[in-house]
Amino acid sequence: MSTKRRHRRYRRRFLVKFGEKEPTSSGFTVDVSPGGAFISTPHLVPLDARVHVQLFLNPARSIYFEGQVCRHKVVPVTLRSVERGGFAVRFLSPAEALSEATGPRLELHFQSAEELRAAHQRELRMGGAFIPTQQPPPRDTELQLDLYLDFAGQAFEVDATVVYVSDPTGPTKGVGVSFDRQKLEEALMPFLA
Repeated sequence: MSTKRRHRRYRRRFLVKFGEKEPTSSGFTVDVSPGGAFISTPHLVPLDARVHVQLFLNPARSIYFEGQVCRHKVVPVTLRSVERGGFAVRFLSPAEALSEATGPRLELHFQSAEELRAAHQRELRMGGAFIPTQQPPPRDTELQLDLYLDFAGQAFEVDATVVYVSDPTGPTKGVGVSFDRQKLEEALMPFLA
């Protein structure tokens, strides 16, 4: 199975403390990226659970993340001297972390103008989009869609409604949303030329 990663991973070993409510368990990172980390530990957090992570850059300095557990790696006891078990955590964006206070939000990122133009031609110009997400909100959920034009340093918010939820056992989890096409067209026009 091939996986497309948005961020480059760096093999770094940092002490981490983590937990669903308080950081009461510990482990070490195997690799880190701007989007997440793999934590080597015998203390597994349930899949899809939110977890608080305190990552120690050095003994005097640490940084905090909130993340979602997206993968477990269970290693038999007899192999633990040669193989590391633990879990992968995807760091939540500020919008995701605040979603409980502000309501549901989804994000679409465009790394280049070409990528934006292709998405516009394929779906945005018709007032809809498919957004991959591991935890799709139910159909008819009203939410905020954040479109990030990373190549231009711009972001737009659009009110959207979930009109389709993909099969949770299918290869791509996500939702189809609809929104006010006219409002988005006006915002995106300078970036589509």
